[in-house]
Amino acid sequence: MLFVFEIFVRFLLTRFVLVTFLSLFDRKTNFASLINCADQGYYEAHPVMYLTIGEKIYRLELFSGYTTSMDSSAYELNFSTDHDFAEWLREISGRSDFRPSQITLSTEDHIVTLSTCAYAFQDARYVVHGRLIEL
Repeated sequence: MLFVFEIFVRFLLTRFVLVTFLSLFDRKTNFASLINCADQGYYEAHPVMYLTIGEKIYRLELFSGYTTSMDSSAYELNFSTDHDFAEWLREISGRSDFRPSQITLSTEDHIVTLSTCAYAFQDARYVVHGRLIEL
């Protein structure tokens, strides 16, 4: 499973895809802790995540997290124009349960969306969006 996951992530981290979506449904994984970002204090203590893929290390600067439905625009992957992408960034930033400090997004950023199950309503998901930076 981890090997398949790593191949999947390697594929998605190419520059051709501006938005990457990763989801794990096992509540025993580290993804289960994403829902804690709903608390501003938790976010302030954990404003970044790190991804190691092969020899590369990435920092994920979290800028938005919220409960949503499975058919939400949070899962949008393709945008026709930079304007559409910028509008989506504004939309998802506005939904956030926490308020990040000092993150200015642009249409050149690679955004990663992490998703895990939430139980606020049927088929609820908690999503966290972050800007990917290669270290």
